[in-house]
Amino acid sequence: MIQHYKWAKLFGHVGQSMARKLFIKDEKNGVWVGQFPPSCGWQAGRKGIRRTLCKLIDISHLDETLRTQRLVQLYEQKSWEIKNKTKLKEQQLATEKKERSEMSFRNAANQWLSEVKSLKNGRTYTSYKSTISYYISALGDHPLKHFERSHNIRFLEYLQDEATYQNKPLSKATQNYHMRQLQIFITWSYDNELFHKQIKLKKPAKPKKDMETFDIEHLRILKSHIAKRLEDEVKPREILNLRNMQRAFFMATNSLMRIGAIDAMRLDWIDMEQRVIRISNNPDRDFYNKKLKHPIKPINDELYDFLKNDLAQRDKREVYFLDNGTGKNWYADRAGPSKYATKICKECNLPKLKPFHWGMRATMITYLLNNGANIKDVQELADHDDIQTTILYHNSRTVKQRNAVDAIPKI
Repeated sequence: MIQHYKWAKLFGHVGQSMARKLFIKDEKNGVWVGQFPPSCGWQAGRKGIRRTLCKLIDISHLDETLRTQRLVQLYEQKSWEIKNKTKLKEQQLATEKKERSEMSFRNAANQWLSEVKSLKNGRTYTSYKSTISYYISALGDHPLKHFERSHNIRFLEYLQDEATYQNKPLSKATQNYHMRQLQIFITWSYDNELFHKQIKLKKPAKPKKDMETFDIEHLRILKSHIAKRLEDEVKPREILNLRNMQRAFFMATNSLMRIGAIDAMRLDWIDMEQRVIRISNNPDRDFYNKKLKHPIKPINDELYDFLKNDLAQRDKREVYFLDNGTGKNWYADRAGPSKYATKICKECNLPKLKPFHWGMRATMITYLLNNGANIKDVQELADHDDIQTTILYHNSRTVKQRNAVDAIPKI
């Protein structure tokens, strides 16, 4: 049952000759509802704006006169709120801004990490979280607005002198890495008005070193060794391992794809008709095409011939490019392919390098650059965000030294 109370004349709200029903007792929902004039004023045949004033139980203990007075007060208050909605919004925003400015470092970091968790993959979240943990260990919690250069230096000193990972001191490259991640958080805080000024953090220079890779002859040796092992092997599991190793080798050296993408690759990503590989996200392997990097990779002639033969021999149950033969990944552990490749490279007495990154991918990037390939094309093929990263692979110092040493006269 809904009961109405006519109080329009009390407030001067008169539509034609009839009074408006300003209070509505909504017993079904257990509330008192106020009816307010729309922005254009009361009009015959039109209902007003309805807002809950209070629950029935809140004023049920009052007699009718006091109850009516209380409803009038609530009505006036709600009416003012409706008329001053913009002003109230501004006040709310000002209050929220003040609360943000008073936020602690830990609470701000938790907000940031929550956003990272929803937008990035699990490894990125874990990495950012470790940076925040190091910072809290070094400086404790404090109001974010108090962050200044001295906090920057103290954190850097902590990374250099006290922080450890797996009971080992952090390398300069790792120190630089955590400082860069802290910078990302500070910038995010500024962009979200949690921090009042922009700060560019001081961080240790990332140590530069010559790119150490295989050379083309090393890759030829590795290719031949895998093929020879496949011819001689009789154990089913090892044959499967060698076939997947061969697949990974051809894909890494001909597409420059990272092992993470190769490991996550499904067979339906491969389009032999268009001669391209369409890289997609694969949550089952916690693989996400970072920043939507160039997702379409061309298939060259050598890779095409290999894939044509390889795909023709596949079991119908297979789903992955590196498959265990039953529609599941070659290794449950994502590190499995790299560990097996390390073992095969050791059999060939090749230099001790990460087999897929430095051994295959970096070797081919360096080879292309040193043999005149367009650096922009190589950047896109290698999925480098910054062309400066690609330039690092141009082993110009070694090339210049080789040119110089070849010019030394015989004595």
